[in-house]
Amino acid sequence: MPIYKTTITVTVFHEAYDQQAAETNMAHRELEEVASQIDSGDWIGQTEIGPTVRVPRSKLKSELLAIGNDGTFFEMG
Repeated sequence: MPIYKTTITVTVFHEAYDQQAAETNMAHRELEEVASQIDSGDWIGQTEIGPTVRVPRSKLKSELLAIGNDGTFFEMG
C-alpha cells in the first residue's frame, strides 16, 4: 500500500514573560493540549492543512528519520 505524507501547520499566539519562557512553555506540549488551549483556553491559533504527497519507498526511511522515528515504522514482519 502506498505511503502519503501530509503536512499540518499549527500557529499559536500565547502570553509569556519573555522569549525563553515562551519557548520553554511550548517545548513539550502534546498536540491534544495545544488544540485544547486553542479551543477553550487562553491561546488563539490556526491550523493549516498542507499538501499530501506520495512518499516513494526509496525515500521513506529518510523521511521517517527526519521526524524522529527509527525508520522502521512501515516495515512488515
